[in-house]
Amino acid sequence: DSYGTFMVGLHYYEGLGTRRNFKRAVDYFKRAQEMGDTRALYHLGICCSRGEGVRQDSAAAEEYWQRGAALNDVPCCVALAMHCVDGGELQRAEELLAQAREHMVEGDEELERQMEIVQLCMDTIRGESAN
Repeated sequence: DSYGTFMVGLHYYEGLGTRRNFKRAVDYFKRAQEMGDTRALYHLGICCSRGEGVRQDSAAAEEYWQRGAALNDVPCCVALAMHCVDGGELQRAEELLAQAREHMVEGDEELERQMEIVQLCMDTIRGESAN
């Protein structure tokens, strides 16, 4: 069951009902994504980008998020958009935000806030480059 496997990973990641264990979380996220759970791609990207349970590897994080974005996973689109902003790829970041908005479920305040942050970062960079 991909959902159950993902949730076990999330519990290890967050330390819900157990000790926080990033390595075990990564193991469960990998199993869940192999079973087809796209949410695991986002979390695997986060773990790679932060070095939680795995060696820090921004290229691996980007690859996980790209795979999720190709499946219209909104958190992956937003994470990849921010990664693109950090790399100066503002046009690609804008495209990813548009994709995220198209597939977003209304009422997800956390994702909306993250999208606003990415947009603000892009606007700030564009404003600085105009000066």
